[in-house]
Amino acid sequence: MHAQSCAFEFLDCKERQTPTFVHIEQKVFGVQRTYVKLMVPVANEEGTIVRVLYAANIIGYQVIYGGLSGTD
Repeated sequence: MHAQSCAFEFLDCKERQTPTFVHIEQKVFGVQRTYVKLMVPVANEEGTIVRVLYAANIIGYQVIYGGLSGTD
């Protein structure tokens, strides 16, 4: 699922030929995470987009509900 999401974002950034900044907040299996992604298209000498540089940074991570308490 994550790979498909990234593939769409790469293709969108490449087609629009503009940098893309994404702020994401997710809750998955009792864990909440917040992160940002930046994608920047890079062109060759002819102006053709040849790659997209990608960076991501987690800015928050929190367990919403606990697992074993250590006494179980």
